[in-house]
Amino acid sequence: MNPSADVESAAVVDRSLRLDSWKEIASYLNRGVSTVQRWEREEGLPVHRQQHDSLGSVYAFKGELEAWRAARAVQAESGDDRLGPDPVRQSQPFPRWLGSHPISTLVGVGLLMLISAIGFTVRFAATEAPKRVQRLTLVPPGNAPLVINGTLRDLAITPDGTRVVYIGGPGASRLLVRGLDHLDVSAIIGVGAPRHPFISPDGQWIGFFDAGTSLKKVPITGGSATTVAAAGPRGPGRTDDQLPGLESAGARGATWGPDNKIIFAARTGLLRVSADGGEPEVLLMPERQRGEAAFCWPEYISGGRALLFTIIPTGDWSEKGLRGATANARIAVLDLATGTRKVLLQGGTDAHYVESGHLVFAAEGALKAVPFNRSSLEIVGTPRMVVPQVRTSVRGAADFDVARDGTLAYAPGDLADDLVTLTWVDPHGREEQSLGMPPFVYRYPRLSPDGRRLAIGSFRDLGVWDFSSRALSWFGVGPASYPVWAPDGRRLIFASTRGGAARLYSLPVDGSEPMKPLTDSPLGQSPNAVSPDGSRLVFREEGPTMDLMVLDLSGGHRVEPLLQSPQFHELNADFSPDGKFVTYQSNASGEEEVYVQPFPNVTAQKWIVSRGGGSRPAWSRDGQQIFFISPAGEMMRVAVQRSGSTLAAATPVTLFHGPYYLGGGAVAGRTYDVAADGRFLMMKPVSGAPSPSSGGNIEVVVNWFEELKRAVPYQ
Repeated sequence: MNPSADVESAAVVDRSLRLDSWKEIASYLNRGVSTVQRWEREEGLPVHRQQHDSLGSVYAFKGELEAWRAARAVQAESGDDRLGPDPVRQSQPFPRWLGSHPISTLVGVGLLMLISAIGFTVRFAATEAPKRVQRLTLVPPGNAPLVINGTLRDLAITPDGTRVVYIGGPGASRLLVRGLDHLDVSAIIGVGAPRHPFISPDGQWIGFFDAGTSLKKVPITGGSATTVAAAGPRGPGRTDDQLPGLESAGARGATWGPDNKIIFAARTGLLRVSADGGEPEVLLMPERQRGEAAFCWPEYISGGRALLFTIIPTGDWSEKGLRGATANARIAVLDLATGTRKVLLQGGTDAHYVESGHLVFAAEGALKAVPFNRSSLEIVGTPRMVVPQVRTSVRGAADFDVARDGTLAYAPGDLADDLVTLTWVDPHGREEQSLGMPPFVYRYPRLSPDGRRLAIGSFRDLGVWDFSSRALSWFGVGPASYPVWAPDGRRLIFASTRGGAARLYSLPVDGSEPMKPLTDSPLGQSPNAVSPDGSRLVFREEGPTMDLMVLDLSGGHRVEPLLQSPQFHELNADFSPDGKFVTYQSNASGEEEVYVQPFPNVTAQKWIVSRGGGSRPAWSRDGQQIFFISPAGEMMRVAVQRSGSTLAAATPVTLFHGPYYLGGGAVAGRTYDVAADGRFLMMKPVSGAPSPSSGGNIEVVVNWFEELKRAVPYQ
């Protein structure tokens, strides 16, 4: 028979023996809510939770509380001063639930003596016994969903295990804070496009990347975000051509140390900067002769003496996607005092040291753990799987975090896959046919002006697919992204990292000339669209923010700003078919929205054509519609009417929502194109969940260390 089941049924008979909230429990024990919550966490106060509810929905039985209190008093009297005196019992010599009648009192005294004896035995036996492991499911509200961006980590937990921070809201534009003892969620807005949240050691600050270009921090209680450092392409060691998949600066993790220094991964290496701001210093750069392409996912080992990080290997993983690279990644440790480093294991990413004495890391879409000697910085056992399914990005970042008190928070899900095929989808969402191209890490498909060919970027090369011959031709120019066609279809403009930072290049489609650089800048640049007359190119430039610039293609190659802001980003521009308007996305309103402005006089007027968020717009070939992606990943359409230099937009409507690859969140490039007949060319993942995705729960395991120590005992 299950004793807890008996207690539950008894509670149904007599509700007077049950307390149904933290407030009632605290009042009964004559203490504050925070105190009894601490007793529950640290001293085993018997508090129950509704199976279907969160940590905030609790109840307790008075008899169990009295048994705990009696055992606690005996423990204190035995000389164990870790618990301290029991002021609760001193202020209440007899429990209220025993009654005040003499006979009741005698019976109560006997019962209390029995409880005390049982409690003494139980408490003594439990002195070294494991704490109770509890599992909770946090269900984000509909207006504040968890958004998985597919490239970096999307959640974190405070060191004391009391609050979970995650990315969500419209366009993944908010940091959301959920206390484990609360049902509501607090939103921190005005943080741009936050990615990869991490927490300061004192739990008072959230660090994050804004769109991958700036490292910032914001108080966990809300307020204005502060820029700590630029994480973009400026600075030493910028060689993204060594790491497939990094079309831009590609911030890849950060960790906040006890010395108030933040170590973050960007420009393929590890950099260190004061959390108060300043110029980052290079801590460690990969060595290609050692088979190292990039360093990712740094994590301090407690105390700040050493640093864990992931080594992404060199090689062409295009056939397997970034899964191939992360499957062969290595977890290493850097001694920050001596500067020496060594590889700990192969086949894992995103390792964390936890206070139970283990390394916990991601491998094959799961979490594994291995005992770790913090003194010698060595593993001392064999890794074992401890959580079977944890959402892991294509770059190896796992959506999990562990607090110092042993609370685990994670997002369940699949291992993301960036291998895709291309398929036609009609405006109603019906898939018509696949192009027949083999699965590959294709990126940013763009149809030629006549619709007969398709330009495609990839981590390996720039290619063109011919629809009539069903043949794919590669140009041999190395990693290329964001291809756009000249209006006559004879030339392609694209971004390449062969010279360091991503720059703009031009190449004739017939291969009659070698590729030529169009710009020479230390800032990352990506082409967006060529004007219909072929005279100008709008492109994205990455500095502290993302800005839209214009390149004169008539011969001078003069660059001028089109839309530039020190606070907000502007990207993913597209021309109207007549070249008189430009559509783009920006977070100037606090959310990612789609805008339209006249061209080239963009200061004349501005219209928001999305509602409730939008990104990655494209103009229809007839100029009467604009398509964009909603925060939920839906394909949207908005009809527009133009009269001279003015424009009116209808209410956006949803066309379809499918399992399509949309890149790394709202600030990624456009991963679809639209044909003249209104069909959409979409990228479809071969396996795994599409990214980014909205929705899903956060699993929390309280006292997870007890489970971890049983599953992976320290040897």
